[in-house]
Amino acid sequence: MKVSRKHSYYKLQRSHGWTLSEMMVAVAILSLVLAGAVPTFIMCIRTWAQGSVDIQAAQEASFAIQRIMSGVGAEYGLRSANSSTVTGVPATSQAWRVYYEDIGSSPHAISYDGISDYLTYSNADFPKGVNIGKGIIAATVTNMASSQGITISITCLATDGRFSSTNTMTTSVRWRNPM
Repeated sequence: MKVSRKHSYYKLQRSHGWTLSEMMVAVAILSLVLAGAVPTFIMCIRTWAQGSVDIQAAQEASFAIQRIMSGVGAEYGLRSANSSTVTGVPATSQAWRVYYEDIGSSPHAISYDGISDYLTYSNADFPKGVNIGKGIIAATVTNMASSQGITISITCLATDGRFSSTNTMTTSVRWRNPM
């Protein structure tokens, strides 16, 4: 009887711990799992960050085009223009200005200054101009054939740390009552 008690005591003692070989196997398996998971996690974070910057550039370009076309606040944009005058050298210029009259014959202007990267809207209510886009690195305007309208192209740059992205959006406007 004593032997069996002694044997069961040792058996209990032995079952309460991990052996060195079991620990080494567990650490090896955990190391393999982490070796595969960490690079995948880092790749996902980088992809997420680049995607966020891509979206930001697209939103900024879209927002600028929307303000040009629909107007600023209660003011009319190019969609309501009867006709316009484009000054500057439209296709390659660092600066241009589009003057237009809305359906109420109120004068408006949209201008781009490539040196300071400002795209502004101005009229009688905003004589100094209102910035209608940020991160704009290029903008062009060209007349359509027969002065039936214009085409505007805007390129925006978005950066976040080491990630950057550009997005270009283009739109065309045909005048309601061409002159």
